[in-house]
Amino acid sequence: MEDLTGKQFGHYQIVAPLGEGGMAAVYKAYQPAMERYVAVKVLPRQMASTEEFLERFRREAKMLAKLQHPHILPVFDYGEQDGYPYIVMPLIQSGTLSESLHNTQIPLPEINRLITQIGTALGYAHAHGMIHRDVKPSNVLVDEGGNCLLTDFGLARMMEGSAKLTSSGAIMGTPSYMSPEQGTGETLDHRSDIYSLGVILYEMITGRVPYSAETPIAVILKHIKDPLPPVRKFNPTLPESVELVLLKALAKKPEDRYQSTDEFVNALQKAIAEATSDVSTTLAPKTLIAKPPTVIKSPPTTAKEKHPTAAKEKRPGVLTAGRAIILFLVIGALGMIFLMARLTGKNKNIATETASGPLSLLPAATETVTARPTVEPSPSPMPTPTELSAVITDPKNVTMVLVPAGEFTMGNTLDQSLAECTALFPTDAATNCKSEYFSDETPPHQVYLDAFYIDKYEVTNLLYKACVDAGVCKAPAQKTSETVTVYYGSPAYENYPVIWVDWNMAKTYCEWRGARLPTEAEWEKAARGTIQQTYPWGQSFDASRANSCDTNCPKKYANKNFNDTYGDTAPVDAFPSGVSVFGAFNLSGNVSEWVADWYSADYYSSSSSTSNPPGPQNGEKHIIRGGSWLRFPINLRLVTRSSQIPDYTSNDVGFRCAYPIP
Repeated sequence: MEDLTGKQFGHYQIVAPLGEGGMAAVYKAYQPAMERYVAVKVLPRQMASTEEFLERFRREAKMLAKLQHPHILPVFDYGEQDGYPYIVMPLIQSGTLSESLHNTQIPLPEINRLITQIGTALGYAHAHGMIHRDVKPSNVLVDEGGNCLLTDFGLARMMEGSAKLTSSGAIMGTPSYMSPEQGTGETLDHRSDIYSLGVILYEMITGRVPYSAETPIAVILKHIKDPLPPVRKFNPTLPESVELVLLKALAKKPEDRYQSTDEFVNALQKAIAEATSDVSTTLAPKTLIAKPPTVIKSPPTTAKEKHPTAAKEKRPGVLTAGRAIILFLVIGALGMIFLMARLTGKNKNIATETASGPLSLLPAATETVTARPTVEPSPSPMPTPTELSAVITDPKNVTMVLVPAGEFTMGNTLDQSLAECTALFPTDAATNCKSEYFSDETPPHQVYLDAFYIDKYEVTNLLYKACVDAGVCKAPAQKTSETVTVYYGSPAYENYPVIWVDWNMAKTYCEWRGARLPTEAEWEKAARGTIQQTYPWGQSFDASRANSCDTNCPKKYANKNFNDTYGDTAPVDAFPSGVSVFGAFNLSGNVSEWVADWYSADYYSSSSSTSNPPGPQNGEKHIIRGGSWLRFPINLRLVTRSSQIPDYTSNDVGFRCAYPIP
């Protein structure tokens, strides 16, 4: 393909090539209207020579643009220029999974995390009628937080049926990861993707793909006819339970495999949990904290545009005085913290197959559904900087998840906030989406944070009561909730978030645990990840993923089109589909959450601190983030900032704690 540097593709100025693979070339491009850099994937010009292909390309691109999932690289735009079809995506230059898997056996906990992320992304796409057809490590991009982003959905399907491509002898798919039915040319369904994911699992376990040969056709024939090379030949310590999951995923016949990616992922999670509960079967590889990553920054956004106005019910207020003093408890304990591996390799633009550069793959959360938190004894000691596990239990046996070190973009442009509001109020944006409602969310700015742990769930009634019973914490201001007469202290609501606690009560509880309230920056990164998501699960609001104000909510403007079955708080482990990229529950909805910082409306525009910012050192009110069961979708956006005086309490405000890494 010719070098397209300097060309104008629609709204995008091509800046430089990033790499070229078998089916497309990828370029870095600049979008002046949004003042940002993007990745433009350009397909071969000969593809656009038939109207049949162009129709298929447009259809598939529209479907891709509708996929909104934390582990699927989103599609911004698509088009055709000078005979070239192209797709526009975020520019992420961290790397891909492929470099990290070459001749490397991955520890089981890290396998669990990676396969869960890829599998849930595939399951989401399958539920929306999309089959990937080319699932392989080089199509799994890795962001700066070490999380997977599946890309190139539908690209193989776009290429199918092209006379020019067929005549060239090209194979649609990658032989090492192709299912048997893909090799024989049969009609494919989602179970073909499950087989390909099984090949990735095999490679993670053994450090090699199951079949290799001198020609692509020979590899395809091995997938069709040859028995699976015994996995224990390459990894003799592999637990039998995990081997059985692998064998089923790689069954030759689709009907003998798992029938959904959810079934596959759940079986693997269970097998690994059983295997790693026995210390004798699990090694504990170490992981290191990454240095701040190098990020290509876009110019600051200054575009101005007239827009209507934002929700009158602005946000619940909350956040209180200065940072809590960081206390570190190092105590002996029972149990073992599984340590995650750092995967390194050559960096490669995640939207390409050939660009190169350093890759850091840090551990992140693996679980999607877990047992309810308890305060039973058997605490684990807090990890040291060289021993970072994706999920830990702290000295009070509270489950916490790792947020790896690195940069992220905090805040929104005003245009972005107005666009998010307009999407939620398409018919009355003029009333509900006013610029002044969002002025404290701007401007966006890069922030570097050291690694830290944050509670996987909101602090529950049961956990908080342990502090009260110890004589350290004050009891909540009220024992009721919106619909329950005895909420705090009732066994039926032990696993629900504690409410009616003010900022000082929340601070005291976290310090009792040897922790502290998260800073505003820490809370936003834990909730939003590194790709500026609007909600923990993606860019679009989904009422099924969060406890918000719907049919059961007492407010006048409640969403009467959805019933999440809660007209009050929900259990802290409810809504697993709304989990953040790091594995934390209910960062949108259920209860709003106190954080450590004082509130300042112009903090984002006046602050010069971009490394571990502590926030304003004084003020009248403290920050509250996250929205609640009593709030609307506009308030559940992860950039929404609210504030209240330190002694404020409410039936929809709670909190969670954070641990810095010693």
